[in-house]
Amino acid sequence: IYWIIIPMYWAFTIPSIYEMIILALAFLMILSIAVWKGWYSVNKGKALAAIWGIPLIFCSSVGTYIIFFTNGYKAMRLKELLFHDASMNNPVYQTIHTVMTNAKLWGKVPEAVFDMLSDQLSMWDYFLLYLIAHLGFIAAIIVLGILLGLVIWMGILSVKQKNQMGMLIGTGCSVVFLIEILFYAMANLGFTLFGSGYCPFLTYGGTGIVMTYALCGIMLSIIRYEKVFPERDIEKVNTKDESEANAI
Repeated sequence: IYWIIIPMYWAFTIPSIYEMIILALAFLMILSIAVWKGWYSVNKGKALAAIWGIPLIFCSSVGTYIIFFTNGYKAMRLKELLFHDASMNNPVYQTIHTVMTNAKLWGKVPEAVFDMLSDQLSMWDYFLLYLIAHLGFIAAIIVLGILLGLVIWMGILSVKQKNQMGMLIGTGCSVVFLIEILFYAMANLGFTLFGSGYCPFLTYGGTGIVMTYALCGIMLSIIRYEKVFPERDIEKVNTKDESEANAI
């Protein structure tokens, strides 16, 4: 578990809470899969409960303290997310609420609503919302379903990898994609604490698109060389090393 210490230190020094949460969730997911695979000699149920329960209790406690005992910007954002009356004072939420109220299963919202959306929010920051406003809920569901299906497929391929390092790296890439897509969808629907963010394979952004290409390259490399140095060979190498050490 010591390999997590340095990256977690970097996570807590990141000025963006959005990036910090993505990195922390990716670490928790990778560690959970390692425990589930039986790589640690621990009780799986208790270990998984601790891995997710402790951060959940900690975050809930911090959130409760911020909401009820502080009056700063963070408290305002949490109240906007959790309480409808507080969020109605936010112009971004008002725009999203107006679009969602007037949206159709298939078809465009009234022209006045679409003009208000164009004036208030950027298309690339709220692409799904624009899709809902222009074509309807069905189009947005189809696009979001394709993205989630692609990422889930990546995750399944990663978990099935026989190479341990490849499995962990591939799973980490898939989890990052999944979290970014879910956060982006939540932001477009009005449930967000971190702004609109970036959506892989759908929107553009300087750093975001570069990282997407890099992670896709890693995923393709892992899928292409899935049978290189499988786990049974690792066990043989470890056994050979132990025999050589005993001989010495």
